[in-house]
Amino acid sequence: MCETYDSSFGELIDVGVFLNPFATQIRYPKNFYDITDVETKKALEFSKLIIDFVNERIDI
Repeated sequence: MCETYDSSFGELIDVGVFLNPFATQIRYPKNFYDITDVETKKALEFSKLIIDFVNERIDI
């Protein structure tokens, strides 16, 4: 949806695809799986990337 207003958001598609299971699957105990240290670090890096990306566009 954001890409409609700023095409550079398209750069984050792969990041969103990686992070999506953390938002949708892991939070439910029935679907829980063990997250590796590598996955955790990558998720944190990608989350920071999104925050910085958005903050740059809203002048924070």
